[in-house]
Amino acid sequence: MVSFAPGFELPPFYCPVDEALHPDFDELRQRCVAWADNTGLYGNDAVERAWGLYGTHADLAFARCCPVAPKERQYILMLWALWVFVGDDNHHHDETAVGLTGRPGGPDLKMARMVDLGGRLLCAADGPDQVLSGGSETVQRLSRTNAEIVNMMRSVGTATQVQRFLDRQRQWVLGELWLASVLELGRVPTVEEYTMQRHSASGGLPGFELAAFAQDLRLSDTERNDPALVTAISAANLVISWDNDLISYPKEAFHGEGKGNMVGVIAHHLNCSPQDAVAEVTAIRDRVMSLFLGLHDKLSRSRNSQVRQFGDLLSHFIRGHLDWSAAIPRYREITDHKTPPPPDLPPITMEWTDTPSDTRMTPVDIAPIAGWWDQLK
Repeated sequence: MVSFAPGFELPPFYCPVDEALHPDFDELRQRCVAWADNTGLYGNDAVERAWGLYGTHADLAFARCCPVAPKERQYILMLWALWVFVGDDNHHHDETAVGLTGRPGGPDLKMARMVDLGGRLLCAADGPDQVLSGGSETVQRLSRTNAEIVNMMRSVGTATQVQRFLDRQRQWVLGELWLASVLELGRVPTVEEYTMQRHSASGGLPGFELAAFAQDLRLSDTERNDPALVTAISAANLVISWDNDLISYPKEAFHGEGKGNMVGVIAHHLNCSPQDAVAEVTAIRDRVMSLFLGLHDKLSRSRNSQVRQFGDLLSHFIRGHLDWSAAIPRYREITDHKTPPPPDLPPITMEWTDTPSDTRMTPVDIAPIAGWWDQLK
């Protein structure tokens, strides 16, 4: 276990996947920073800019999660990574703006405003002429830059690639609103509810489709909807989501959002401490990781090279997310983001293990996902 925050230790991570980084990252990083400044992605807030570009450093996340895409498509992917974290970082320190993934954190953050933001962003994704007037300055810049990124996608991608991404982005917005509504009602979701809410309320699903666009994968609907691939995508998404829950729990607990996290949900229902809940979350996570590895092995034997590439893409995402999370101040510096991130903050020391904490290859006791294991037969 790694001491991470007072009274909280991270488990060893079972992830037998090699780390990777896009070879053009340094050049693309400079272009991403220039774009963010030229478009006003961070407004006039120097602290928000510092947290976005250096505290969160989301372009690094997708350079690790998608290390093999052609340069110009990779650039679009990294821009979206910067964009998508603006709202999440913004809503904690600016109570006048609800973030894209901003769960209610106080009396000024109302569900109605979150729904309004979600609707505006979905409209903006349909094109620059769909950016609606009204709303806060933050809403306007999120809408405008979202439209610009999707327009870039349309200029080089196929209609199918773009539509698959937009469909997942809509699912993500809806998932965030669903989870936020439960929390605003003051109710802790059940493990089953939270699993499905977290599955939708995750940037992984649109991220996978954007990475498929970046690698120019062109699977037919029949190939893309193959049950083994669909299940591998879902399993990878939950592994990443639960890894994020483990790493971000101290940060979310600091902001009063610990019950919107698998650690907090398990702790509530088992009536145990968050640290004790970590072992249960890790066991569930490792069993789904083992499922994913079995499905990845199955996909790797496909005659279709693009199916094999999609399976590898998912593997890179799982490992890349962990490497990025360890490297940045976002999860290490647990503050209200009213000052810039410390410049020399050491990374989180990750422990790795070659063996899952729970070696069973039987379905976990979460009914909505128990059928996933049928795809190993």
